[in-house]
Amino acid sequence: MHLELSDQELSWQTEWRNFATEVLAPASEEMDRTARLPDHLLASLRDRRILQPFLPVELGGQGLELFHLTLLVEELGRQSPVVAWLAAQQVVIGIRTNLACFNVPDHRDLARQAANLEAICSLAATEPEAGCDLGALTTTSRRRDDGQYEVSGGKAYVNWAGRARWLVTLTKAEGEGGQGSTMLLIRLPSPQVKIGEVHATLGMNGLEAAPVVFERQVVPASHVAGVAGFGHDLYDRMVNELRICVAAIATGLGQQVFDDAAHHAKSRKQFGRPIGSFQSLQWRFSDAALKVDAARLHVWQAVELAGAKGSCFQQAAMAKIFATEAAFWVADFGMQAMGSKAYVRPSRVERLFRDARFLKIALGTSEILRNKIAERL
Repeated sequence: MHLELSDQELSWQTEWRNFATEVLAPASEEMDRTARLPDHLLASLRDRRILQPFLPVELGGQGLELFHLTLLVEELGRQSPVVAWLAAQQVVIGIRTNLACFNVPDHRDLARQAANLEAICSLAATEPEAGCDLGALTTTSRRRDDGQYEVSGGKAYVNWAGRARWLVTLTKAEGEGGQGSTMLLIRLPSPQVKIGEVHATLGMNGLEAAPVVFERQVVPASHVAGVAGFGHDLYDRMVNELRICVAAIATGLGQQVFDDAAHHAKSRKQFGRPIGSFQSLQWRFSDAALKVDAARLHVWQAVELAGAKGSCFQQAAMAKIFATEAAFWVADFGMQAMGSKAYVRPSRVERLFRDARFLKIALGTSEILRNKIAERL
């Protein structure tokens, strides 16, 4: 594992950071205020072709991998964890998982549409009662006599459900062998898919998460990912990559809060000297720097092992737990170090503090992931 970026990677990182500073930063306040993803921001993402490099070379991209995706979402996560999440979702679901295991005839076109944000690809994961407990799925799929599948049930929090062109979901396979779960790709809009009202949230405004109900939704056999009845491993691999991306987003969030707080500590004076000169703050700034750097190393290790093994739950879970908890710690410290300046709105640190709280919950809480890690020790 290389711990230094190549010249090309540094160039991409600079490009993505500039985009985040110039475009995302001014749009983030609007998104937080309206709880909507602005159309002009989507247009900017398309115009800058931010996700195009993640397509394979034969589809017009540069074949960038998961490691490069973590660099991208870390930079976007500095200004907008919401947009960083969208980028991760589009690449992991719409490009990587799609090209690896989707069976839809036009899956190459779908990859291009995902890269251009012409087709939003969302994950319908959380069960209304069971959460992310895959052993307690109530959403079912049944193979009909005509070879198609019928999906019934619902999911509680689906990001951009009202915008999505495709939903990916894991279902309990009725009458199938294997592990008894089937991963399906559902095209929207559909009269058999009912989308509820967008939830109001503490942070991450712009995710536009809403409940979804499948009312005997008919899905063609070609929209089964992989093989019916054996969906768990494919789903697990996809979610592991998303967890690694969430860890990278949290790292970017923590880095930005650290930078903002450090700038404040150098310029803000109390008792005739900068507050950053007081040892009580210096030690906490050192702890914050340690946490952010360690989070980044966790992300890179998870990427390395996922590439070597194809999928690596334990390292992905560790990266997600450590980075999200570190981000929340740093965000809390940043609020304390900056005082009222960070607490009042509009304040980037105040917004990132609220966003950081969500990251500890999404795609498996810290507690659930710790349980799963312990089972593998």
